[in-house]
Amino acid sequence: MPGANWRQIEFTPSDDPLFAPFGGWYDVMEDGIIILLPTSGHMPGSMSFLVRTGDLPLILLVGDLIYDVEFLMKDKIPEPVTERNCWRPAPRCEC
Repeated sequence: MPGANWRQIEFTPSDDPLFAPFGGWYDVMEDGIIILLPTSGHMPGSMSFLVRTGDLPLILLVGDLIYDVEFLMKDKIPEPVTERNCWRPAPRCEC
């Protein structure tokens, strides 16, 4: 988003059993409702949001939302995925 003010965050370590498996957490609004968690799985740097909704169960929002921090720092929007630039798996070896 051109013109947005991006900044990198640092995750806070926690002994809380809810956050400890993630290795840290970041309270987005500083009210404990929206928590950003590092969830590096298939991609380093992946993150997910944990949303507390009062008496309702916790909601974990996951997804691939950005391709590379370099795009953010340069105010550049990635090229849309098309047939021309779509990632394709390598052909299967029939060895």
